[in-house]
Amino acid sequence: MDPQQLDLRDIHGAPLPPWWPPAPGWWILAALLLVMIVVALVFYRRRLARLRLQRRLQAEFQDIIERAGGDASTLNSRLAEYFRRLVVHRGGAADMAGKTGQAWASFLATPLAQDAAVAEMAARLVDSPYRPAAPPLDVAAAQRLANCWIEQVTRA
Repeated sequence: MDPQQLDLRDIHGAPLPPWWPPAPGWWILAALLLVMIVVALVFYRRRLARLRLQRRLQAEFQDIIERAGGDASTLNSRLAEYFRRLVVHRGGAADMAGKTGQAWASFLATPLAQDAAVAEMAARLVDSPYRPAAPPLDVAAAQRLANCWIEQVTRA
């Protein structure tokens, strides 16, 4: 038999797979990608909310200092209220709400206990709102303590 007379076709490969529907692996990959995007968005929104809260609390601290206008008694009483609200309401330390005196001062200065200026400022902050002529507080120490507490409160 003559090979020229046979109806033979040339060697060819299998047909290409169709592009739709994708293989199950692609569906799994798409689902994982979607889950990762949603998780990233949730974390991003939480971070934005935390940063907004930090800015708002820091702005409130600055507003207290500006509104006091150099009056030590007003500054001391407003800072005492600010720290009490910050720690008790925002920080979740509701058990500290009833603490007064040295117990409150030592708890307030706990994040920066090694800083003597902060410990002294916290001790003065406890009773200075009740004094008619309160000595001025160390505003830089109060700022350091506020920043530390703001960081702790917003981290939770």
